Amino acid sequence: QIKLYSKCNKCGKTHKKSDMMQLLARTGRGIWETKYGYLCRECFEKHCRAINVDASEIYEKLSGKEQKNEEKL
Repeated sequence: QIKLYSKCNKCGKTHKKSDMMQLLARTGRGIWETKYGYLCRECFEKHCRAINVDASEIYEKLSGKEQKNEEKL
């Protein structure tokens, strides 16, 4: 059975996985990523600010990938 909801690893609130940011880790190029959790959008944006990353740039990159995938269909 597929779980459609998960708890945010930061705040603990439950959200739809499709509305959350998936946390991935890998050790190098050519190595498969390992999923280790999820962050809700609010916690993700706080995390980005804490490490001086512009979350809007990440959202733009993600939306570009989604558009390319839709074009392939």
